[in-house]
Parts: sequence; C-alpha cells; structure tokens
Amino acid sequence: MSATNSLHYQLCCEGAKYLLQPRAKEPYQSQNKWATVELVCMGGEMPDVWATNASTSTIIEVKTSMSDFRRDKKKYYRSEQAEKTGMTVGNYRYYLVPDEMTEKVLEEMPETWGLLVWSKNKITRIKTSSYFNANKDWDMFIICSILGREIGLHKVFNYRKIKTK
Repeated sequence: MSATNSLHYQLCCEGAKYLLQPRAKEPYQSQNKWATVELVCMGGEMPDVWATNASTSTIIEVKTSMSDFRRDKKKYYRSEQAEKTGMTVGNYRYYLVPDEMTEKVLEEMPETWGLLVWSKNKITRIKTSSYFNANKDWDMFIICSILGREIGLHKVFNYRKIKTK
C-alpha cells in the first residue's frame, strides 16, 4: 500500500474514477459500476485498481518508475503458469503510467495488456487491452473482501424487511 500523498496513490484513485466513466468501457462491455483502490485481500492477486460491472472485471497496475514496471513482469500472476492454472484476475488489464514513461513502457509491455497514460491531469487510453478469460473465483474473493469490510460479516440481507430469527 502506498502513502496517501504519493503519485502512485493519486494515480490509483484517478484510475478508479476513470474506470467508472462510460468512455472507459471496452467494446461489447457495459460500464463498470464499482471500483476499488489498493485493496488487500486474502488469496490471489491484489491489483492497484479493480473494477467490475458484475459481468467482467478490469484491473489497473499503476507504475511510476521503470524499475517498478520491470518488477511487475516478474510477478507470479504475470506468468503463463498463473494463466494456465486460473490464478489471474481481470478480463481487461492495463498499466497506468505518467506521460514521461509512455515510450519505454510501450517497448517493453506485454502485447495483450492495455496502456493508460496520465498527462495534464487526465487519463488517455493509448492501447486497448485484449480480453482475458480470468478466473471469476478471484473476482468473488475481491467482492467478498469488500462486503466484509463495508458491512461486516454474518449479515442477512432481507429486502422484504421481515425480521429473521
């Protein structure tokens, strides 16, 4: 988790806002409805930004230096093994970088990932992500982590307003 006053955290927050805008959606995808920033949860990958529309999910990995970007490529969750065993999250996957990193990142990034660039206080999509057949179980872990934090555990949602014993 990054410091609240860091560029990394600022870009995470901007990335989450971006993913909730209609222009952020992928072809044939409905608009994202929920997004999280730097969520830490049990289990698999913990992307900097995760968003969903209840059908597909999108992740953003924020990178503010080339060394951080290069370290990301070595993560288990970027490996072919992780893809084969269903240990990945995000039907759409993006890197979000400051403008000055654009050219270098484009040279070195995976062909299937998309690229978002932060410049002049706005995000621009430079490259669209491919579609990944991510494991929906990991999205469920993220959703359950959010529910547990936001409303607590062992809750009954009774929308008829009838008390249950």
